[in-house]
Amino acid sequence: MYTVYYRENGASKDLKVETVSAPSSSAARQIAELRLRNSRIVEIREMSRASERPSFPDARFIRGEFRPVDHYDDIT
Repeated sequence: MYTVYYRENGASKDLKVETVSAPSSSAARQIAELRLRNSRIVEIREMSRASERPSFPDARFIRGEFRPVDHYDDIT
């Protein structure tokens, strides 16, 4: 799966997002170019797989970010 960032020609300058399922980035670009003919593709990024996503088993969400836990007495 790939995420395509694009801007529509003649429209606002807002960046839009589309998801494309493809076996490679070059195939994703070809599919995106066919789907988004009146648009300029800005970037194509591969989406991370669920197994590659970061996990925070011993972390707390503090002031807008995850931080590691120094002690384990309150975790359960």
